[in-house]
Amino acid sequence: MRSTQKSTVKEVAMLLVPTEVIDFSNKLYIENDKQLHKRIAELDELLERLDAGESELEGVILMYSDAIEHYEDQNIKIDAPSPEAVMKVLKEEHRHRQKDMTDIAYK
Repeated sequence: MRSTQKSTVKEVAMLLVPTEVIDFSNKLYIENDKQLHKRIAELDELLERLDAGESELEGVILMYSDAIEHYEDQNIKIDAPSPEAVMKVLKEEHRHRQKDMTDIAYK
């Protein structure tokens, strides 16, 4: 008979991801941009495996996502876009032309 015992996220992660990648004391700590890019590449690989049906990776993926988000929040500053840049992106995304925007134009 097959065991129905559930594995912990840590147990699954240790089987699926090299142990030197995972620091369970504080999730996946990222110290620099080089590590960030490495973690992003690893996360991409894990997401592909999740798409292929390895649902047990969800916890590990969450750990990677949290670590990446934390590093980016602390170290990567992105200036707010100009109103013109926002309008340009919105026009492109929604396939609007300038004349379609007359209702919201400044008067």
